[in-house]
Amino acid sequence: MTLAVHWEGRHLDGVRHLADARARLLPGVPVTHFVSAAYFARGGDIGATVEAMLPAFESHDEVAVHLPAWQSVRGCSDASEHTVIVGPDPELVVEYPGITSQVDRGYTLPICGYPRPVIESFLVTSKLLLRPLLLALVTRRKLQVERMLRGIRAGHGMASDVFLASACNAGFSYDASAMDAIWAQTEADRAAQDADRGVELFSPLWSDWARLWGPQPQSDPHLSNHGMRTGTGGAGINASTQPFFIARCGSSRLLELPLGGGVVPPVNPQHVAGLMANALDSPPGVHRIISLAIRQETAEGSLEALLGAEALRSARIHWTTNVDLLATLLGESEVPDAAATSPFQQLREQMAQRPAMAPHPIAPPTAQPVAPIVAPPLVVPAIQMPRLETSGGPHHG
Repeated sequence: MTLAVHWEGRHLDGVRHLADARARLLPGVPVTHFVSAAYFARGGDIGATVEAMLPAFESHDEVAVHLPAWQSVRGCSDASEHTVIVGPDPELVVEYPGITSQVDRGYTLPICGYPRPVIESFLVTSKLLLRPLLLALVTRRKLQVERMLRGIRAGHGMASDVFLASACNAGFSYDASAMDAIWAQTEADRAAQDADRGVELFSPLWSDWARLWGPQPQSDPHLSNHGMRTGTGGAGINASTQPFFIARCGSSRLLELPLGGGVVPPVNPQHVAGLMANALDSPPGVHRIISLAIRQETAEGSLEALLGAEALRSARIHWTTNVDLLATLLGESEVPDAAATSPFQQLREQMAQRPAMAPHPIAPPTAQPVAPIVAPPLVVPAIQMPRLETSGGPHHG
């Protein structure tokens, strides 16, 4: 099982909640962080921004690229008219440590609505802008260099054939944009039926997911899905879809790691719990892969809600990062024994080593501690961004 955190680029209000929830509810569980470079594209004190982000990261985590189409990342305003919300792309207020309050836009524009040269420009710029954060994570949080920028996710999961080809060409090893098309269609239908109760702001996104990740070929360029349909044998993406190759660039191939568990919210924890209970009921020896995500911006309460499900607290679950899962799938490492490596099992073993508080003896631990791997320091030149003197308004997380 993989857990991702999406840092979407608007604010850092969820960092403290995320750090606290990880320590209380998921000690030792590795997380894959998909980070938008927009945090570092708006001038100001980059060091202060990095400092505000660091508490949410741990040494066994992974960092990947999240790519919403923020205008600040490219420095221009040309865009398609299509948005993932009801209505035009709004100006959104962005405010967090290191910058003055200002406005940015582009968040609700699907990155796949741009031509390939523009997408490639977003990719190159994002890698450069993220360098100060990567340097701090390696030197201060001791993250491994091998767990940096191997993966990518399109903003709002909108990864068309053009986006995926660009990501493959840029050297990424995997994409994690694919969404459950069946769930999306159900939500789109529900939004249409309940229209008299009020407009669901993101209902166009549910419809786009159902088309982009569904079994039918699409003629709209920003929804082109030939690679996905080929990789799934024409079946499209559902909650049970396992990883597959989705794009090729020369001798390189891009692996798709579908987000079968969805993003919480809008997916509710009960839906994820049902998926997990079904997976745990699989025949012995059958490995199942489920990926889910939360947002940094809405981290407060998300992990508490998820871990309220008994299935998600099972010691049979092996929590891992996307990049470690990638290594396993490509035959670079063995599938670990979940019972021996689950962080919850490790906690039980640690408690077993303490003096007994009950009359019944506690079974001795079986897992052996593994020495931490210390990565060599990453030498990355700092980027000096000019201070932005103008203040302003809006942005949506």
